[in-house]
Amino acid sequence: MTDQPGNDPLDALLAPRAPRRNSADALDDLIAASGARPRSSDEPVVDRAGMRRRWEIGLSLTLALVAFSGALADTVAASQLISDGGIGAVGIVWPIAGLLMLAVAYFQSGRVDRFARVKVLVWLCAAYAVGFAVVLVLFASSAPTWLPSALAWGLADQMNFLVPLIVWALAGDVFTAGQGVTVFPRMSRWLYGGQGIGLVAAAVTPFVFDTDLSLAWLLVLPPIACVIVAVLVPRSLHDATTSEGHGKEQSSAEALRDTRSFVKELPAFNWLLRASFAAMAAGAVLEISFLSIADDRYESAADLQVLYGGAAVIGFVICWILQTYAATPLLQRLGVGKVLRFLPFATIASAMLMLLGGVFEQIALAMAALIVWRLPRWSIDASARQAAHATIPDERRARVSFLIDLVPVSVGFVIVAIPIGIALATDTLWTAPILAFVLAAAAVVLSKNVVSTWDDTQLSYRLKRRKRLG
Repeated sequence: MTDQPGNDPLDALLAPRAPRRNSADALDDLIAASGARPRSSDEPVVDRAGMRRRWEIGLSLTLALVAFSGALADTVAASQLISDGGIGAVGIVWPIAGLLMLAVAYFQSGRVDRFARVKVLVWLCAAYAVGFAVVLVLFASSAPTWLPSALAWGLADQMNFLVPLIVWALAGDVFTAGQGVTVFPRMSRWLYGGQGIGLVAAAVTPFVFDTDLSLAWLLVLPPIACVIVAVLVPRSLHDATTSEGHGKEQSSAEALRDTRSFVKELPAFNWLLRASFAAMAAGAVLEISFLSIADDRYESAADLQVLYGGAAVIGFVICWILQTYAATPLLQRLGVGKVLRFLPFATIASAMLMLLGGVFEQIALAMAALIVWRLPRWSIDASARQAAHATIPDERRARVSFLIDLVPVSVGFVIVAIPIGIALATDTLWTAPILAFVLAAAAVVLSKNVVSTWDDTQLSYRLKRRKRLG
């Protein structure tokens, strides 16, 4: 049989070469072959890198504003309350604040993953803006100082511990765990920047204003920041993939049981929950130990505000350096499980320093102990926790984060009533750090199990496969 015209191999070899097709055309052919609609030539090209940068900047600014509000309110409220009622007042307010956070976490547990995450954050910010407005009205009225101070401290705790968890849950929706290894440390630097600016404002203001009442008026800034966040988040994430909520009717009790059951089925997270209870309780005792030593040394709200804010500023500067140069390499080299052990060991070292500071009544040692505790807590431990939570399915992430990160902090605030009572009854400043040391030692032992079970837990089908992280 003779070849048909045009089918001669020699003609095909000598014919002009067809133009090379680009990768986009080849991709369109693949898409068409799969039965999907190929990309139209006149459709705009989506700048995915630019979108991710906008999402990161929006979330980073949100963290900065929330952190600024929490740090400023915390410092002002602490100095006002301790100056007015002494360390005994903190022994009352902190447990109440811890119980309040537990109540809010319990109430939110059945709702935070039920509704769209962005809307939940907007609603919370609007509510806290109203709360801070009430605080300002109370400060301006003839109400006793302890009342608005205690309310401001409770709101500060919400801004410091609860709201950031919602923001990080949003970040877990938007970025994969692999991206989070580099993105989350960068976002954390914005958080430190916001906290640092809030603390600097609190520490510098006493040199500008002469009266304690003027210092309280700094609290006009947090509600403004809350309103900005409520506007910023929907605009910056309007085209991002965020959790729309599971939409299921579920009571808080059912949500709590479901979340606890889910965590128990993931050994590494179950051990992390136990270690968190010990480490956060120890940290709360160390915080109150520092305030107790500071109260014994200084009397005025202005001096306490400068000391408390100054110690935090030093810590944030070091944390920013750690996040910039150490967090990502450590996570990549050691893995999340091993990095989560840093906090328990730092807590033991902090407890020893705080014990010496209490025995010798040295505020410098107490300040060093506070910074040693806060360094991993605010830097590499926080980044490791967010990377770990990014492996949790979207519809469970916020509730699991509440259980592992918020509940232990709240319980720690309740526990501080014990060492405060002992210190006041015995007139000694060194008893509380002993309790912190015991709790930190327990955290070290429990965190060892986190490392030993981490790799096997990452193979669980219950985790989000596309976001697994080694």
